[in-house]
Amino acid sequence: MSTAEPKSREMFSAKHKARVKSTAVPRDPSYDPSRAWRKTNIQNWEGRKGNIFHRAAFPTSTGICQKTGRKGQANQASNIVCKQEARRPPQETKSGAAFPTRTGAVQCHEALKKQESSSGCQTPNSTMAKTKELSKDTRNKIVDLHQAGKTESAISKQLGVKKSTVGAIIRKQKTYKTTDNLPRSGAPHKISPRGVKMITRTVSKNPRTTRRDLVNDLQRAGTKVTKATISNTLHSQGLKSCSARRVPLLKPVHVRARLKFAREHLDDPEEDWENVIWSDETKIELFGKNSTCRVWRRKNAELHPKNTIPTVKHGGGNIMLWGCFSAKGPGRLIRVKERMNGATYREILSKNLLPSARALKMKHGWVFQHDNDPKHMKEWLRKKHFKVLEWPSQSPDLNPIENLWRELKIRVAQRQPQNIIALEEICMEEWAKLPATVCKNLMATYRKRLTSVIANKGYITKY
Repeated sequence: MSTAEPKSREMFSAKHKARVKSTAVPRDPSYDPSRAWRKTNIQNWEGRKGNIFHRAAFPTSTGICQKTGRKGQANQASNIVCKQEARRPPQETKSGAAFPTRTGAVQCHEALKKQESSSGCQTPNSTMAKTKELSKDTRNKIVDLHQAGKTESAISKQLGVKKSTVGAIIRKQKTYKTTDNLPRSGAPHKISPRGVKMITRTVSKNPRTTRRDLVNDLQRAGTKVTKATISNTLHSQGLKSCSARRVPLLKPVHVRARLKFAREHLDDPEEDWENVIWSDETKIELFGKNSTCRVWRRKNAELHPKNTIPTVKHGGGNIMLWGCFSAKGPGRLIRVKERMNGATYREILSKNLLPSARALKMKHGWVFQHDNDPKHMKEWLRKKHFKVLEWPSQSPDLNPIENLWRELKIRVAQRQPQNIIALEEICMEEWAKLPATVCKNLMATYRKRLTSVIANKGYITKY
């Protein structure tokens, strides 16, 4: 072997080492693969045994998007190319640097995607999120500051709004003399503004007008619409179809009496209402709808026994109760087994009213409230020296005991009595459990009832 051959081998080895050393990735633990390099800085690695070729490009924000052709941050996923997947661990060169494999390229890709999402950059495959609309006050401030002589940049910094948005609002004000949202494109309304006013006025005059009636009215006027369109139009006007509430029948004489009562007692102090014993009767059904009941269930499970309320014909029986209470708590509660007439009512009061007043420790001069107003009852109460509160007829919303009846019926329904005897026992137990704080709160807010009657011009209120 000639002496020139070893020299040529040494020269080739030195050149190869220099090339590998210049192209190898440094093994720096702080190396960040997601750091943006310039687009022209493309490095190639080549391995002798594995025939592995990797090419990675890390474009900056001034790169060319491969999909749109516009300047901006390109899609890093398309710039990481692997010619052949490595089937063995990375080989190390004599200099100690490792050849990058497909795993390293994928890690670079994931790091770049993470950097892109954190920096808020948009890629060709991502969608622009809808920005938040500026309030009317902010738009007016922008116009006022511009008219005061401030620049768009100064307004943007002061209000924390993008400069482009500031400019757009100023241009809109100059062009359209308004900063409000302009009409957008879309299908025209099926019903004209005049038609909307017509159907709104119709249902305001007669709330029991059906959708079919309104469809026919518009069809006669030359506009053909569906019932769904009628519903959507009325919803946009703040009108919603609801079940009509059942309330006591009020004649003009009842309305006048209710207004008179509310105005006379509107300024009464709270202490006066705390010295009143309120009374009334109620009927509780055994299997009837004493109160609303809601259940949590899955779809198509409405007929499961746990999700139903059992009913029988004619309610399965009921009991009539008479009770009283004051701000200090509930009084006596008894079952009325006979038909309620004058004699029965007098017997109830004579046996239960005074004992209730003593148990509640009512002050001297306490007042009795009831809605039984025959003349013979007035005479009997006068002889017994009971001070009676003048009461307007057909006014259950003015009697706070109705709130206690509702609470009692809810508690009884939760215990699900199965017969009349159990129903009576449960009613007595739950009535005794009613807290005195509830009774006191009803008296503390009684003035609101009177205010509602006056505001509603004597008609039934929400109470």
